[in-house]
Amino acid sequence: MKLIGQLGGHSVARTHRPTDSKFVIGYYLISKISKKIEEIKSIKIYFNSTVIKLLKNETNDKIYGLKYKKDNKEYTIYCKAIIFTSGGYGHDFGENGLLK
Repeated sequence: MKLIGQLGGHSVARTHRPTDSKFVIGYYLISKISKKIEEIKSIKIYFNSTVIKLLKNETNDKIYGLKYKKDNKEYTIYCKAIIFTSGGYGHDFGENGLLK
């Protein structure tokens, strides 16, 4: 079951929230998705990394990997699929956090 609420800037109620959680929807969704991803061993998650370049087959324009940087080192990943995500910096209060 979920609740639908109206938040600031909305003209109508359209924000869905779970009724079985005290957390806001973003945290709720990410925690559920994270648990599922942990069960799938072929999925790798790279935190605090910067994509440098997508590797693309010039013949068919398909992406087959990427180059990324983490801790001042460059790495290459070859894969069938890539999902880019960003955000969450609003609660990044760490010493090297984005809010600093």
